[in-house]
Amino acid sequence: MTKFKTRILLSCAAITLTCVTLLATAQEHSDCKQGDDCRVKMAQMQASHIAKLHDELKITPTQESAWKNFADNFAQSMGMMADRSKTAAPANEALSAPERLEKHIAMQQQHLDHMQSHLTALKALYAVLTPEQQAILNKHAAHFEHMHQHQQHPAQMPAAAK
Repeated sequence: MTKFKTRILLSCAAITLTCVTLLATAQEHSDCKQGDDCRVKMAQMQASHIAKLHDELKITPTQESAWKNFADNFAQSMGMMADRSKTAAPANEALSAPERLEKHIAMQQQHLDHMQSHLTALKALYAVLTPEQQAILNKHAAHFEHMHQHQQHPAQMPAAAK
């Protein structure tokens, strides 16, 4: 049972990492300049990604409710991550080391809570998908998990690459 829970949490993490990867990729490839409304462009990219997945999965009218719940949860996740990334750095500069760590733990708890919410929406969608649709969704999740595994946090990069 523990292995099953671990696999479920890892799957949830993969989906969340999909969101994070999409956000990071969109920020890297965005042509936004300081002062532009990047959030509008980000929202458009998210909508495009969700629409492509909807089309590739060939969501039926009976699956639409579960899909909408999943897509809304995804959009909410992305919005929360964008909000956090905008406010995190300036606010942290005034904090002491213990305060920063407390804030980081609180943010991680929020992230975990959101992952649980995302897992619930994903399970509801997954339950109404056909085996063929599940395979497509699995492929998307695996692709984004693979992409994220090959991205490194700046602190993990060799000094010459920074």
